[in-house]
Amino acid sequence: MQNMNTIQESLQSLNTELESLPYLRKCRVCGLKAWTQEDLKLFKKCERGKHGHDTICKKDEKRISIRTRRKEKFIKIFKAESTDGIIRCHFCGEEVFKLYGKERDSLVIHSLDDNHYNYNPENKAPAHNRCHGIYNGTGKKPTPETIMKLTKSRLGSKNHNWKGDKASDHAKYQRERRRKKRERHMVQETI
Repeated sequence: MQNMNTIQESLQSLNTELESLPYLRKCRVCGLKAWTQEDLKLFKKCERGKHGHDTICKKDEKRISIRTRRKEKFIKIFKAESTDGIIRCHFCGEEVFKLYGKERDSLVIHSLDDNHYNYNPENKAPAHNRCHGIYNGTGKKPTPETIMKLTKSRLGSKNHNWKGDKASDHAKYQRERRRKKRERHMVQETI
């Protein structure tokens, strides 16, 4: 009985030591860790990645690639449905230029009945990431006024980084900012 306790204690200490060691790769989806080169075989290969592998395991890669293939299928459907072959946002009606990515103007596939598991093409509509975020946040269809208001709040005078008329010439503003910073630094050195 005492031997079992010592074995369990030694296993626990080994586990804590392993956890403190740096792992080679960790899956960003499920958290699987690779401690050895043998464990790295469970991860997707990537030439640019550290140790020649990406930060996603092969099991989760299949799940994510299904999502990408599904998005590509809907992109083809959206292009075929439009008369001019251009994908337009369901909310604002503007063209969606970026089909992939997480920028504000990137394509997001909106579910019309809010059932994300209904993959019927009649239930899906293209949308800007920005417009889709406004719709999900307010529950209302974004109008050009709400989009402009949101853009102004991010870029206009309400933004704490906005410098107003002082920054009409950006290079001049940057030079002035660096000069003031140098002056503050010189004053601190003399004190």
